[in-house]
Amino acid sequence: MKKLFILFLNLLIITSLISCKKNIYNDGIFIGKGDNYSYGYDDAAISIDEGKIVDLTLRHFNQNGKEINYEEWTGKEVNGVTNPNLQKYRGDIIQEVLEKQSGEIDIIEEIPEISSNWKLAINRALENAKK
Repeated sequence: MKKLFILFLNLLIITSLISCKKNIYNDGIFIGKGDNYSYGYDDAAISIDEGKIVDLTLRHFNQNGKEINYEEWTGKEVNGVTNPNLQKYRGDIIQEVLEKQSGEIDIIEEIPEISSNWKLAINRALENAKK
């Protein structure tokens, strides 16, 4: 009987420890800005609810500080210019962050500077969200 009670007590403690996993993030919307570089700069807005990343917005700004027109960044030729498909890459990064619940994203080979700067912006936003 005593062994059964100790086993039950251990299971109760383990269950309590698992369910008490601490949230490391405050709830809210947190902004992070990447560095300025030759193509402009980038930022990230992360929504946290109950300690989890529930939404992410990524933006890319040109050298003049104006957000780009993503309709011109589809990987197809527009007005004689073919820009990388930022619409797709943004979606891929957002999905990766939501799945991993982390800013440790892969750098995209086709847009290394932009994706590196988005990674920096995401991690700065997550730093701002930490308790």
